[in-house]
Amino acid sequence: MKLGVLERVTGAGLIFLVVLSPLPFGANRPWVWIGLAGLATLLFALQGISDALAARGGRRDLMRLLPSIIGWGLLVLWIWLQAQSWLPQAWHHPGYGLVDGPGAISIHPERTIQFGLRLLFYGMIFWLAVRLGRNAAWARMALLAVALSAAALSAYAIILALIGSDTILWFDKWVGGVSATFVNRNSFATYAGLGLLIHAALLMDRLSGVFIEEWASSKARARTFLASLGSDAGGFLIGVLLCASALLMTGSRGGILATMAALLLLSACYVSERRTRGLGCLAGGIVAVLVVLTLVTGDLVLDRLATTDVVSETRMEVFSRTFVESGAVWWKGTGAGTFLEAFRPLKDAGLGRWTWDAAHNSYLENALELGWPAMLVMLAAVLLPVLRCWRGFLVRRRRRVYVLVAVGGSALVGIHAMVDFSMQIPAIATTYALLLGVGYAQSWPTKPHEGAHPAAEPVPRSGDSLLDGQAAGDDSMVECRAAREDSQAV
Repeated sequence: MKLGVLERVTGAGLIFLVVLSPLPFGANRPWVWIGLAGLATLLFALQGISDALAARGGRRDLMRLLPSIIGWGLLVLWIWLQAQSWLPQAWHHPGYGLVDGPGAISIHPERTIQFGLRLLFYGMIFWLAVRLGRNAAWARMALLAVALSAAALSAYAIILALIGSDTILWFDKWVGGVSATFVNRNSFATYAGLGLLIHAALLMDRLSGVFIEEWASSKARARTFLASLGSDAGGFLIGVLLCASALLMTGSRGGILATMAALLLLSACYVSERRTRGLGCLAGGIVAVLVVLTLVTGDLVLDRLATTDVVSETRMEVFSRTFVESGAVWWKGTGAGTFLEAFRPLKDAGLGRWTWDAAHNSYLENALELGWPAMLVMLAAVLLPVLRCWRGFLVRRRRRVYVLVAVGGSALVGIHAMVDFSMQIPAIATTYALLLGVGYAQSWPTKPHEGAHPAAEPVPRSGDSLLDGQAAGDDSMVECRAAREDSQAV
């Protein structure tokens, strides 16, 4: 798929938007995310014009995504209804009976409307990534841009920690911890974890060819390995070190464990490939990075992993009370984005002096705010593209690193959402929407013969990359046999 002029403009704007989003507080301020949403709306319109002029209209993508689109649309419609005062009074939140004026399902209708607008914003990012992501060159550019952004922010966070700076950009920091341009260190841990996952996937993908040539001598493999590190693989390795260092320095237990789970999933996917045989590279590389970085920042990480603080201990009680309250409003919720107001009557001295504006479990929080049916619709709308990415990994012949990043990223944010609220930060949500959209776009075959089982494919040559879309031709076995004969002659 080739990109037209309007699509190239749209693609550049989308990458700029996603890379820019972490800079001002992770876009977790209305004046930031509303501006980014306005830019996304403009890009969405440009893409629509491009589709109309090209007479494509994205019909194929539209039909493939129809279940998720319908689910997302129904979710946004329900959120809009939660903020309306003309619904039956029996549906209104009981708190309105204590005040004069119109009521609604939502305790805070304005905040509920903002929540719905953010969902539309994320949906536009995903759709644009799907439409543009079928172009391999743009998909590569988008993935590298996010990887570079994560590495740069990680380096920035490390520098601030080393010099003892207590600022976010030029603002004084009011929350402790290594957080780069994010307010919360746990949210930055998710972003650094995504960066680590991308760099690791690109590195392993680039080096996988070194380990598939069983006929090659150890010296030949070493030369190929060192040559790879001298090219783009070296940059990916630096990115792994930067993102992993920043992640560990955050001390975020949930972020670290979620990232490790995603890396294990990524490793398992590569190891399962009979043609790559990258077990030594994958396992050795991950273990080496963890050992080195644990020696550098191990005290902070091990101390936090081995101990629990008062806030962590009370989270289980917050989970319990949120679950019970969500059962009381199981179908209508309290209004999207209203956890602070909904949980305030449930708070007592046993939960400490903290203001619980988030449940630290996005699933329970969404169930309380949206109701269980709407929460399950939201979850299904996201899971369907993720399952398609997994299917793409099983059947695709080329460029599967994109679907691996999408699946691994989904595991990372999904696991971390059980103990925190990083996906409620616009910068995290937009970055994930981009990665998932690109992975979904690349999960479909681009040629009639693609989709065959990988076991039926020829073995790729050294240096071939699933990222670049290179694949071995019919003459690959001839070349390997000739090379083997040359090595034996030497």
